[in-house]
Amino acid sequence: MSQVDALLNPASIAVVGASPDARYSGNLIRNLLDYGYDNPIYYVNPNREEAFGQKCYDDISDVPETVDLVVVSIPRDYVIDVVDQAGEMGVPAALIISAGFSEADETGEELESELGGVIEKHDMAVCGPNTIGFANPQADTVPSAICSREPDNGEIGLISQSGALAFATFYDRAKDEDIDFAYIIATGNETGLTMSDYIKYMAEDDTVEAICAYIEGIDQPREFINAVVKAKEHGKPVFAVKTGDSEVAKESSESHTGAIAGSEEAWNAAFDRAGVERVPDIEDLLERAKLHAEFNNGGDSVCVASTSGGLAGLLADMTAKRDIALPEITGETEQQLLEMDELLTFGGIHNPADIRQQGTEAFTEIADVVFADDAFDAYVFAVALPAVGEQAEMIADKMLDIHRQAPDPVVFLWTGRKEGPDKESPYERVRDEAVLYYDADVCMDAVASLLDPPTAGERIDTVSVTNSGTTEAVDWEQAVELVPDSIDVVDHRIVSSPEEAATAASELGGSVVLKANTTQAHKTELGAVKTGVRATQAADAFEDVIANVESGQAIVQKQIDGTELMLGIFEDPSFGPVLSVAPGGIHVEAFEDFQLNFIPPVSAQEVMRRLEQSPVIELLTGRGVQIQPDDLAEAVSDLGDLAVDGVLEADLNPVMLTQDSVTAVDLYLKK
Repeated sequence: MSQVDALLNPASIAVVGASPDARYSGNLIRNLLDYGYDNPIYYVNPNREEAFGQKCYDDISDVPETVDLVVVSIPRDYVIDVVDQAGEMGVPAALIISAGFSEADETGEELESELGGVIEKHDMAVCGPNTIGFANPQADTVPSAICSREPDNGEIGLISQSGALAFATFYDRAKDEDIDFAYIIATGNETGLTMSDYIKYMAEDDTVEAICAYIEGIDQPREFINAVVKAKEHGKPVFAVKTGDSEVAKESSESHTGAIAGSEEAWNAAFDRAGVERVPDIEDLLERAKLHAEFNNGGDSVCVASTSGGLAGLLADMTAKRDIALPEITGETEQQLLEMDELLTFGGIHNPADIRQQGTEAFTEIADVVFADDAFDAYVFAVALPAVGEQAEMIADKMLDIHRQAPDPVVFLWTGRKEGPDKESPYERVRDEAVLYYDADVCMDAVASLLDPPTAGERIDTVSVTNSGTTEAVDWEQAVELVPDSIDVVDHRIVSSPEEAATAASELGGSVVLKANTTQAHKTELGAVKTGVRATQAADAFEDVIANVESGQAIVQKQIDGTELMLGIFEDPSFGPVLSVAPGGIHVEAFEDFQLNFIPPVSAQEVMRRLEQSPVIELLTGRGVQIQPDDLAEAVSDLGDLAVDGVLEADLNPVMLTQDSVTAVDLYLKK
């Protein structure tokens, strides 16, 4: 048994702070007992002789066996001693319910740091502190105080950095929709095991088909990327709701768990790198995971049949918006459908197919026909009817028949009233067995996710990328030396007088650019850049560009044309350096939606994969410029290596992308 197994599937438990009168430990114990845990539970509380009809021990060392899991629910000042004592006894795992650590105050931060040392000393698997617990329905083990209903076995793993959301929102909402979990884990402050550890564990658990995560912040995001890549390699999609889009959300996250909410640009880069599917809310998280848990990826095309022409049109728009392919219904498939009297079709059948209300009478026959057509990889059957009584039961029966005979992924969308003869819900009967939605947007988001899930990226080296000293801008000559060989630097001269400027301009020929040789950023705004300068104008331009900066030198550059890009490095508080590729020059802000970010180090192959999926390529090719994407990918990858080597801020803007080269025109680097 691994240590994480000992935590999530313990053969014995000791609860320190056990009391039927205590809000957390009392409810936790009741849930363990009520939900079927039948292995030994020992109670530790020096202030009680007995609890729940059993003896209470004064100390964890008095428990007659070395348990797999110690649950700690006592004031924070006593937690470290208990965990240390349990570790000395050889207890492999602990669940620390106690709060008041890094999420609370400076004293709590100090205690948590000390607790981390104890955990490391004993190499224990620890969930928490400041956690509400977990649930493992497979083992009838629910050490949580707020799991209000007994969990049933499922195939979705849920990992949440909020305990209340885990059980009082995610779990309860899922239970209402008949969505069950393999695990529900509230991670707490993650002083011991982290979200990444749980993802890696679930990646290797055959019970888990999909993983859901609620993220506020992660201290070791590169480990998180590797954990997700591992899950994807095992065929398990990872869905995430990530807070922190607003400053208010960031402040809330920091106060709640003590985690650092990294910049959204960095997080999106990390999710892209790992292959995480970021979803906007809880409903989407659950409904997409449900579909992935039921089916493997469904190819790239879908057949939609709807009892309503209006709903068919709406679904057509939704599929187009999500880039879902809708092949035409043709040939023998179309002919067989046209011959069905129930469809009342005139002239032809389209996709989405309007089968009208009468189509429900022939639902299974319609399904037989379209299932036989190899043009489709998945199917959506949509019913927009206020079905009541026997009609509702008939529709439910046919949906279940279709589900049972389907060779490919099938989902159902049922809007309107659904009520059986005795007020029972046939909708719930279908939902118990099949994948059923009542919201069209949620349905099509889930289908799009199944048909085109994010590709798993490559693992990331867990190298140190922290700033080791003062970060200062380097001068032009130093910057030129730092720029990797895959990025050319424009032909230039450094001059110290008007006369030298004129000579340099003549040597370079044609139009030149003069700029002050300064480490200050944003030279254009300082009036320290002149473009389109001829040799006869260079002396005067020299005086102009150095007038507003503390520099007696200027750089004279050959003025070149090309597609302007910005290649940059910015430092994120969680991730360290982050690479950025975007339209450059004056367009960098106007086209900010085209920005593409990477977590270094990153291979040229991974950069190329992301570039091919990005509007950046469309933007560049749309300007009619022939580019060499491979050269750009290599340049970005090499710049990432530069970031890892200690350059934590860079602004190569613009970089001119031509058929022959990637050439930096301006350089600003901090090291």
